[in-house]
Amino acid sequence: MTARKDCVRFQLSEYLTSQLQIIWEHKVWQLFDWCRGSWPIVPGGCEIGEATDEASVRSEYQPLQEESIPVNASQSKDFDSEQGEEEVYSDDEDEDTDSVFSYDEVDCENSEFADNQAEANGSPHANYPMMRDEPNMAMFIEFLELLYQLCLTISTEHFSKGRPSSTLLVFFSGIFGFSKDCSQFLLARQFCPYLSGLIYIQRLILLERALPLREYYAIRIPRRPYVNQLDQLNSIREKYMIAGTEHPLTEMISLRDFGRNIARTEPPSLLFNWSDDGETIRYGDFQLSMDKFRQIPDYFISRAEEICDKLMFDIKPDIGLAMMKDDMVNMSSGYSFVKHPANDLDKAYLDLLYSAYASRESKLSKGGRWRWKHLDLYLRQVTKLEKMLAGGLYTACGQTPRARDLFTITYESGPSTSCSISVWNGSMGYVLRHHKAKRQMGREFYVVRFLPSRLAHVMYKYLVYVRRFAALLRREQQTQSYPYHHQRLLFHSGGKPWCIARLTSILKQATSEIWQREVNIRTFRQIAISITEKHVREVHSPLDIYDDTTADADLNAAFAWQSGHRPLQRGITYGLDGAFPNQLQPSLLRSYEWASTRWHEFIRRRTVAQAMFLRVLNAPLTTIGSCVVTFTLHTRKISGFLDVAYVQQWLLVSGSKTIVEVVPTI
Repeated sequence: MTARKDCVRFQLSEYLTSQLQIIWEHKVWQLFDWCRGSWPIVPGGCEIGEATDEASVRSEYQPLQEESIPVNASQSKDFDSEQGEEEVYSDDEDEDTDSVFSYDEVDCENSEFADNQAEANGSPHANYPMMRDEPNMAMFIEFLELLYQLCLTISTEHFSKGRPSSTLLVFFSGIFGFSKDCSQFLLARQFCPYLSGLIYIQRLILLERALPLREYYAIRIPRRPYVNQLDQLNSIREKYMIAGTEHPLTEMISLRDFGRNIARTEPPSLLFNWSDDGETIRYGDFQLSMDKFRQIPDYFISRAEEICDKLMFDIKPDIGLAMMKDDMVNMSSGYSFVKHPANDLDKAYLDLLYSAYASRESKLSKGGRWRWKHLDLYLRQVTKLEKMLAGGLYTACGQTPRARDLFTITYESGPSTSCSISVWNGSMGYVLRHHKAKRQMGREFYVVRFLPSRLAHVMYKYLVYVRRFAALLRREQQTQSYPYHHQRLLFHSGGKPWCIARLTSILKQATSEIWQREVNIRTFRQIAISITEKHVREVHSPLDIYDDTTADADLNAAFAWQSGHRPLQRGITYGLDGAFPNQLQPSLLRSYEWASTRWHEFIRRRTVAQAMFLRVLNAPLTTIGSCVVTFTLHTRKISGFLDVAYVQQWLLVSGSKTIVEVVPTI
């Protein structure tokens, strides 16, 4: 033992050693289930001495003695959780096995919530025994308090002779710097996340020490006072958390900042190679053809169309995005293009309600009552549709966004948020505000991605019909214990945005089926960017729209001179279009539309403008303002009567050069 201490050149303090000895000899180990490798569960809340006055202000829902709605309570909390069939359904409902929706269609085996099953059911440890014995419960609580004291001692240990490595936490944090096989050291960008985790935990420990939520009887820490809480918090902050104090937290913060600077000089985490013909990208032992890559967006769009058609019950609305009105600057709570008066879509979902209620195929109702089993199956399919939409928005609309930003999309405006989904120039797009850019530049960075035609039509049906109908069904399912709460997030679970792991699971399922290899969102994003640089990005000189001095300056700069401004001042202050947000003027929207269109063309998905143009060809117009258009499409000439407005929009939006002859008619 002495030789080992001499080797590591580290020695535990007597105080820390005594705490470890107490924990090791504690009687709580007798309660440990060695066969299952699990601890018994202690009831929470006031049973373990938490603050009662803070809990009392929360409204408590008493469970109903006789539920009028025979539905699993967990359904109202999280409809994504995979649950077995319930035993409360009547016999006549169990006989209906030929419903449009069946349990084998539910994506159970690939659900990323397998790990969170217990959480969705309202109990994080549903399969573990609950401790009810008072003496054992007191023993277990005492052990937890002693364990917290040990964590606090490690977090507040003082440097010996000014050496950070003399503390236990700093010394052994270096273990995270090894690779999994211990053959090499990690790069700085790989090591910093481990430091961030340790920093986060230490902050929580110190925060609880400064303002304890309850009294810790075993270690004699009183509960936080009702007054002067800021002073008590500041005393802990000045002692352990300010730079220059000789404690582990400040050392790790300094080390992480240094690691971030080093990470900027390190090589990229992923390096790709291309085949000679540029049609195959390689990464390690994995290679991917461009045709295989294009199948991923088509996978999500095709699945979304298939599921949406089932959920619509044969309702086929006439979708005309070109005629759709939207107000991008409308910040009133609850607004979206669905609520725009000119679109007349606010009550459209009632058609789906009538069709679902009256259709014998849907089996959602019988004898004037909802059939909860089939209603639950319908809502499961809605969740599955949302997964496919998330995959489509991630892969088919342009450059892949960050997953965290994607799950901030709102389908309608809130009290302090604007609607993220808008219709502009006949196209549907979603707006993201990149928070990473805000941290670096001090201002939000707005990015718009436009949906291809097929995905836009599915999103239209989902927002106008399916989502609002599903919200109605969830309100019908609500109970007093689990009320329904309206959420404006497009992708949420229990009122919280989807976690990144969910998108990872969705993408892994798609790539495993098509590529026979699971790829996470990080690798897919890198592949998409590399493909863009190789195939999609056009080679051109950098464009500075505010340049008015060089030889390459745009002649439009003369308009700014005439008004007595430089182009930059004029562009951000004067002449803004009030129909658009200040950060999303039409010129920027056209740029984003161009970028999305180029991506749609690469993955071979029709844009909304192209779909609209082909739709007009199939139904020639004979209006007064028409013209004869002859153009080449897939090596064959087609002529027809087209509305001039459509032709102009096609030329403007797509920049098509296929128009050969335009002859005005009399």
